[in-house]
Amino acid sequence: MSSRRILLAVALALPLAVSACGGDNGPGGGLDRNDPEAVARAYIAALYDCGDRGAGLQWDLSVQNDPANGQTRDEVLAGERDQGCRPTRVPDIQTIRGQTQGDVTRVGIANPDACDSQSDLVLVLVRADAGWLVQDSNGDASCVKHGST
Repeated sequence: MSSRRILLAVALALPLAVSACGGDNGPGGGLDRNDPEAVARAYIAALYDCGDRGAGLQWDLSVQNDPANGQTRDEVLAGERDQGCRPTRVPDIQTIRGQTQGDVTRVGIANPDACDSQSDLVLVLVRADAGWLVQDSNGDASCVKHGST
């Protein structure tokens, strides 16, 4: 094959290769938002990270009922930065999908690092256009002993 044909083949293949890359680089990249257990695990794992993969991902995975009265994603990230966030190791988080009724499902979380490790946390998720979002919990989902600092 001539060098001109090789260059042409590379030039044609390059846009395909570039468009296939980078899917996992964004916040929550690679996360199957149609899997409520995966969303619940990512929501809890975000407590151990910072920035887009920390507070930003938690904000993205939460229902924003009244954005006018709550903090924006940028404000949440700025607050985390101001506190000097440092990521920590994510413990072995176990999930189990519970009862589902229509567009609402419950996911049980077993996190050995939870503040109250004696009782499991239950997250209530709702189905939205972008996938499952965390709406509520039966306790303080953000309380962990060794999360990001």
